[in-house]
Amino acid sequence: MESVFKILPDFIIIMQLLALIKNTADSLEKFDLLFEQIQEDLAQAIDFLDEQFSFLLIDICIKNNDSKKIDKIAYLFSTKQLLFSASCYGKLFSYYALTKDVAKIDQLFEELKKEQVELNEATYGCLLEAYMNCNKAEKVILIYNSSSSKLKPFNVIIFTTLIRAYAKTNHFDKVMELFSEVNANQAMKLNVIAYNALLDCCVRCEQYATMEKILTNMLEEKAKKDNPLEPDLITYSTIIKGLCKSEQMVKALNLYEEMKQKEILLDEVVFNSLLDGCAKHDHTIDTAVKLMKDMATYKIKCSNYTYSILIKLYAKHKDVDKALGVYEEMKSNKIAPGVVVFTCLLQVCIKNKMIDKALELYNDMKKSGVLPDQVSYNTIINGCIYSGKLLAACEAMNEAITRNVRLADDIYNNVLRNLLTYRKMTDPQKHMYGSLVCNYIALHKINVSKEHYNQVLTTYVLPQAAPVADPNIYIGYQNPMEYGYYYPPYQQPDPMAYYQYPPQPYEWTGYY
Repeated sequence: MESVFKILPDFIIIMQLLALIKNTADSLEKFDLLFEQIQEDLAQAIDFLDEQFSFLLIDICIKNNDSKKIDKIAYLFSTKQLLFSASCYGKLFSYYALTKDVAKIDQLFEELKKEQVELNEATYGCLLEAYMNCNKAEKVILIYNSSSSKLKPFNVIIFTTLIRAYAKTNHFDKVMELFSEVNANQAMKLNVIAYNALLDCCVRCEQYATMEKILTNMLEEKAKKDNPLEPDLITYSTIIKGLCKSEQMVKALNLYEEMKQKEILLDEVVFNSLLDGCAKHDHTIDTAVKLMKDMATYKIKCSNYTYSILIKLYAKHKDVDKALGVYEEMKSNKIAPGVVVFTCLLQVCIKNKMIDKALELYNDMKKSGVLPDQVSYNTIINGCIYSGKLLAACEAMNEAITRNVRLADDIYNNVLRNLLTYRKMTDPQKHMYGSLVCNYIALHKINVSKEHYNQVLTTYVLPQAAPVADPNIYIGYQNPMEYGYYYPPYQQPDPMAYYQYPPQPYEWTGYY
C-alpha cells in the first residue's frame, strides 16, 4: 500500500496539469515538457488510469496534430495489455479521418473487434463517418449490415452517414427504405443536416420528384411546434441544383428570389448552379447577366468554375468574342485560369473553326504552368486533325504520351488514319510519330482499326520503309537514328516502354 500512495499523487497532479494546458495557446510546447514525465509515470501508474485520463491524453495529442505521441501512448497501453475507452477510439477515428489514414482506421477497427469492445452510439457514428470521409462508402454499408440488429446503435448522425454512403453507391432504394423506417419511428426526429443529405441523394440519383416530396415533408415537420427545423443555405442550394438539372429553371429562379427576400446568405454554389442551368437549358443571356451583377452586389468572387460556365453560356449563344473576353477579364483581374477554363476556350475556338486561336490558347495554357488533362488533349488533337494540322496534333499527342495521359481511343485511330493520307509531313516525321503511336497502342491494348494500324506499321514504321535522313533533323532529341531507322524521341520513366522496335504484337480479338 505504501508504494501505491507514493505514485498516486504524482499521477493526479499530471492529470490536473494536462487539464489546465489543454486549451492554452501554447499547449503543444507545454505538453512536450510534460510528456517525458508522463511516460515515466504512466509506466508505473498505469493501473490507476481511468477513461478521463486516457481521453485527455489523446485529446491533447489530436489537438496538436501529434500522431507520433498517439502511437507512443498506444504502444504503452498495449505493453500493459490495456485498451483505450470507446470514447478514445471515437476521437481517434475522427482524427485519422481528417488525415485520410484508412490503414490506421482499419487497424483500430480490427483491434476493437478482437478485444470485443462495446461501441456506444457516438463511437459507432465516428467509425462510420471516418470511413465515409475517406471515401469508403462500401465499407460503411458493410459494417452497418454486418452489425447485429440488437447491438446496432442508431441516431441522426449514423442515419446521415448511411444516407451519404447509399447515395455514393447509387442505392437509392436503400435510402428510401431507411427514410421510411425513420418516419415510422416517431422517437427520432431528423435535423436539417439529415434532410440535406436526403435532398443531395435525390439530386445525385436524379430523383427530382422525390426531392420535392422530401422537401414537402421537411416543411411539414417544420410547421410542428415541437420541431425547430429551418431550411438553411445548403437546403436551398441543393434544391436549386436539382431544379436546374431537371430543367425547372423558373422554379429555381423563384426559389433564388425567395432566398433574397428571406435574407439567406448566398454563396458561389447557388450562383454556379443557376448559371449552369442557364447555359444548359437555353435560358436567356439576360438572366445570366443579372445573376453576375447580383454576385458582384453580394461580393461573391467568381471562381474558375464560374468563368468556365460563362464561357459555355456565351459559346452556346454564338458570342465567341464575349467568351474570349471572359479570358481577358480573368487576366486583367489577375485570376489564373485553370484547366477547366482553358479547355472550355479550346472547345469554343475549335467549334468556331478558329484553330490558330486555339493553338495560341493551348500554348498560353502550358506557359502559365497549367497541365492539360485528357479532355484538353482530346480537344486540341482532334481540332488540329480536322483543321488539317496533323503535325501539331502529333506534337500534342507526344506530350500526352510523355506525361502518360491516356487519350480517348478514337484519337489514336484518327492519328493513324491521317498519317496515311496527310501530305504536309515528311516521311521521317511520319515514321517518328507512327512508331510512337503504334508502340503505345500495342503496349496499352488500345481499341483501334487493325487495318489502319497495320498500314502505318508497314508503310512508315518498319525498317525497310524508313528512309535514312540527316540525323541533325532531330536536334535536341536523344538517339535520333539507330540501326537505320528512327525511334520516337521521348524520355519515359521506363525508357523501353515506347522504344521497342518493331512494336509489340498483340491479339486483335474484340478490336475493329
